[in-house]
Amino acid sequence: MLKEGMNVKLDGNKYNLHHKVIIIDDTNIMIGSFNFSENATKTNDENLLIIKNNKDFVNPYIKEFETLFNISQN
Repeated sequence: MLKEGMNVKLDGNKYNLHHKVIIIDDTNIMIGSFNFSENATKTNDENLLIIKNNKDFVNPYIKEFETLFNISQN
């Protein structure tokens, strides 16, 4: 992502966060354990939930992302 010019930050939290959250926009989100890998699609038991057109559901994820982003390190 750095090579593509994205703003990448390191989380300062000492614990590992295993959740996968992809915020698509202010109403759509993807959450779950799914690792975007070949094993996830062929051998692992993974889950992926896609929530569409639900701003009330997505808002807390956006707020948490903003909180973590603001306390993270460049």
